[in-house]
Amino acid sequence: VPDAALTAIEVEALLGLGRTADAGARLPQKGAPYTEFYDAAAAGQWLKASGRADEAVEAFAAASKLAAAKDTPGVTAGALSMAAGVRLDGGEPAAARPFLDAAAASDADNRELRIHEAEYLEATGKTDAAIDVYRDLLAEADDPELHRRLFVLLSRAGETKKAQAHFAAAEKTLL
Repeated sequence: VPDAALTAIEVEALLGLGRTADAGARLPQKGAPYTEFYDAAAAGQWLKASGRADEAVEAFAAASKLAAAKDTPGVTAGALSMAAGVRLDGGEPAAARPFLDAAAASDADNRELRIHEAEYLEATGKTDAAIDVYRDLLAEADDPELHRRLFVLLSRAGETKKAQAHFAAAEKTLL
């Protein structure tokens, strides 16, 4: 595993622990132009956690270009999906759409893409379609976060029994 990959893993772990400053201190590069995929991706994660959405999107876009240059469509789609995720988290579904489309052109089956596609559908009021995508994803692999999302959407839709089943599934997975 390249050193940059290990640093990216460490940055992600530190961010998961809420240690944003420590994560930033581990980054070899915090701004463009990026020359290594892992540096750009890790910087994107750190920038997102630091509330610097525009810079995070730029870093993820740079990561996607670096991945595409190495002919890794799944990695390319993942980076583009992360850029879309930043825009979705910022309440900008229209700004996320081009990243989702580019990710789908690279690898339409990418799981990260499909999760963000479901989030996009939800953000644009297409709740039934979002529910379908989440269900398809769960059919492939159990995931407590996807159960949680279905719990929320089904609860809002008044489907209490189905919602409770997803809450119980999420709880079971976590316990």
